Amino acid sequence: MLALVIAASAGTLGALLGSTGCSTSEEARMHASDSTITAAVKAKLAADGDLQPAEIAVTAKQGVVTLKGRVKTDLARERAERDARETDGVRRVIDLVKVGDQP
Repeated sequence: MLALVIAASAGTLGALLGSTGCSTSEEARMHASDSTITAAVKAKLAADGDLQPAEIAVTAKQGVVTLKGRVKTDLARERAERDARETDGVRRVIDLVKVGDQP
């Protein structure tokens, strides 16, 4: 009887520990790496016909994407921000893109 209680307790403890470990590893898999996010945002910008991807620098840190550069129209700036925001793994977008010609 004692052996049965010990075995059941060990099984319950193992299940609890296992589920905690799984949750952590699943969470880690859900978050894309910053380099993957950066590449994905750049690819979206390149695929967007209204944007010149060379005009916008993209960086990512812990899922926060920063866009810097200059575009010709407000629409282009809005599209770049939207493309970044809709990319998997992006938690937030900091839009530092300026509109208009270089001063």
